[in-house]
Amino acid sequence: MARIAFLQDFWFELPGPMVLGGVLTAADHHVTAVITPGGRHMLAVVRKFKPDIAAFSVTTGAHRWAANAAALIKQEFPHIVTIAGGAHPTFYPDFARAPGLDCVCRGEGEGAILELARAVDSGEDWTAILNLAYVNHDGQLKINPLRPPVPDLDALPHPARCMYYRRYPFLRDNPTRMIITGRGCPYNCSFCFNHALGALYAPCGGYPVRRLSPQRCIDMINWACRDYRIKYARFDDDVFILDKKWLFEFLELYARRVAAPFSCLVRANLMTADIADALANAGCAWAHFGVETGNDHLRNQVLDKKISDEQIVNAAALLRARNIRIGTFNMLNLPGETLENGWETVRLNIRIRAQEPWCSLAQPYPGTRMEQRAREMGLLPEGFSADSIPVSYFRNSPISNPDRQALENLHKVFALAVKAPWLHAALARLVKRKPGPLLDAIFKITYGIRYARVYRNSLWRVWKTGRLNARQY
Repeated sequence: MARIAFLQDFWFELPGPMVLGGVLTAADHHVTAVITPGGRHMLAVVRKFKPDIAAFSVTTGAHRWAANAAALIKQEFPHIVTIAGGAHPTFYPDFARAPGLDCVCRGEGEGAILELARAVDSGEDWTAILNLAYVNHDGQLKINPLRPPVPDLDALPHPARCMYYRRYPFLRDNPTRMIITGRGCPYNCSFCFNHALGALYAPCGGYPVRRLSPQRCIDMINWACRDYRIKYARFDDDVFILDKKWLFEFLELYARRVAAPFSCLVRANLMTADIADALANAGCAWAHFGVETGNDHLRNQVLDKKISDEQIVNAAALLRARNIRIGTFNMLNLPGETLENGWETVRLNIRIRAQEPWCSLAQPYPGTRMEQRAREMGLLPEGFSADSIPVSYFRNSPISNPDRQALENLHKVFALAVKAPWLHAALARLVKRKPGPLLDAIFKITYGIRYARVYRNSLWRVWKTGRLNARQY
């Protein structure tokens, strides 16, 4: 049987590798997660585990680290097959040209990684495996067709959480467990790749929304509970409340058989009184939804969100009336955004009394409609590409609005501005200054406090996580 190591530099149990690890473990392959900054530490771990395959789950921005790590592994251990999957290689398959990578996987990877493991274990050729892309001996990029998406998620084994928790007690002892109950999203916001994913899978009939059955979800959660306690559940589906029939059935089972407090992601235009009641009765502590921006034109004409201020205010009122705390997702430095538009976003969060106002800086990923609009407006630098995206959306934004620096500064104090309106005069002066350590300190402190509150982590644990993931912030 093959040995597969999933490598990353971020201290977090990634859902993709856990799902693939479950598929591989069920087929008797050996898997482990390796969290490493790279360099000698990574090589020492790889030398000890002796993998046949080194795999990377890669997002845009993190792809540079993965390429460097793969090159180092390939230089030291040329027999190891290196593969990258995830969002970045799915939409930019030319990432297969990165030195050190043997291939990349596009789209859902369960079938591809299983066939690759079998081929490597038996010494067979793997170049015809569906979903893979690679560079042949002539230097040509070969992109194999996609297989259809997994039609029945219930048929998949449970995610292999043990690949993280056996190796990293710090992650095992986290009281919060992230849970994904489905795949796909029916919406087409301009900042997201969902529309591109549908086009990519068009030859296979599209990329449909699929959910685990309510019973299978409960079985998955309780299966994890056998070995690893769950004090708090974090449902990270894009829109947890999308299917009302599924939701009500699942929440009724969850309240009886799990009964742990939880958070989830909702959408303001879908929130109704009966949904809010069902969430509250099942133990929902936090509900997060996208405000994105307080400016209606930016939200609906630039981001294609198709959600009004009224719907946002109504959703917040429904949740607040049931003592469900409100978290919001916001972005600054959108194409054409001004500093005043940024303050509009602050004011809308104050109006709905958001208790956890999360904020990032807009990233126009190449191939999205946001990128197309920013390019048409002349707001992107010459030669802009995926390599122009920073490692973290908390650092900076490549969109060159006239107020970019002030908007990036406002991002650092966004949570404080929402929670402490009496500081607006002082913060308005601060965001017009050059960036400095004070702004960074405000951001890290407020982010840490908010994270601790929402996900039931101690401040010590948040501080340690921040230290381990310092390069991301």
